[in-house]
Amino acid sequence: MNMLHSMKYNLITSFLIFISLLFLINDLSAQRYPDFIPYRKGNKWGFCDSIKNIKIPVIYDKVDLFVDGISKVEIDKGVGFIDTSWKAKWLFYCYHFKFISDTIIIIEANNKWGAMNNELNIIIPLKYDSINSFIEGRAIAILNNNPCLIDKSGHEIIDSSLLKTYMRIFEKNSTKNKKIILENQDLTIINNKKKYGVIDSSKNIIIPIIYDNIIRSTDGLFRVNKGYLWTYFDRKGNQLISFQYTKAGDFNDGLALVEKNYKSFYINKKGKEYFEK
Repeated sequence: MNMLHSMKYNLITSFLIFISLLFLINDLSAQRYPDFIPYRKGNKWGFCDSIKNIKIPVIYDKVDLFVDGISKVEIDKGVGFIDTSWKAKWLFYCYHFKFISDTIIIIEANNKWGAMNNELNIIIPLKYDSINSFIEGRAIAILNNNPCLIDKSGHEIIDSSLLKTYMRIFEKNSTKNKKIILENQDLTIINNKKKYGVIDSSKNIIIPIIYDNIIRSTDGLFRVNKGYLWTYFDRKGNQLISFQYTKAGDFNDGLALVEKNYKSFYINKKGKEYFEK
């Protein structure tokens, strides 16, 4: 009888441990954040990890999220770029930063676009009307209102068939970036007597029609405003964080730039703040 009781106890214990491990694994997978999270201390910015260990010193006036291993930073009114080893390069004042794509820094000056590498050497001359994101080492650029295909060295590729292929790829890639927005198209933001809510295709209320504004977000969430404050709801109508932000941006890689008490800082979807007074 004791043996049977012991076997039953061991079985229950093993089951409980298994269930605990499942919850732990699920929790860990739900908390995957970038290795370098913008972190604010007072009026200066640096980078930390998910448990707020400082990885890049808090010395900058402004920082962006890392893209392709590069972050745009500002210090003493100068604009520069750093990699994850804290190696910095500074952009000349005559150039305007546009975006980073496939380790290429797209810039603009006098309404003409070009590009630099991460050493800030000009690799694509500033002669284009615009340049799109690089895909597999090539990008569509507009020159004198005509599309053309360029590589990361600035060479123009004369191949009309390849250009058409890339135009289709770019269109598909743009659609892919909007995937999460499209997934929310079965949910509709409605306005009734200046109050906003969200309903589904069967007109079931997902987010009550009591809020002052609702904005569809690029990450599958909704940014919701009540009075002067904002927060986030998911597509099931769950409120993720209390109303506390005067500004609330989109989430990227699990992080969003918000503002509270006249201070900007990043949070995760659980409201954890990467900020120190």
